[in-house]
Amino acid sequence: KLMISSSRCFKRLVKGQISKVQLLFKENELNLALKGAKSSAENAVCRRILKLEKGEIFWQVFLECELSALISAKAGKALNLSENDEVACFVKADDIIIKVL
Repeated sequence: KLMISSSRCFKRLVKGQISKVQLLFKENELNLALKGAKSSAENAVCRRILKLEKGEIFWQVFLECELSALISAKAGKALNLSENDEVACFVKADDIIIKVL
């Protein structure tokens, strides 16, 4: 399910009257998996890791297309993530907010 600010916006989107939207979500809602890993996510895209900021508890993962993810250090170590790796990125549909531009 997608959250839209009003039913009026939804009707315009369905009718094709809105051509540009922005998908918004928090960086802790962006999930990562190793490229090629099987997942039930239907909205996964592959992106390259540009930079990793590693902390004791959390890692911030900076990806292509101005995306970033906040994951636990334990998960980052388990995935053996490093810069230039390609990972699958996905967000649950109910965590996405649509902003009409």
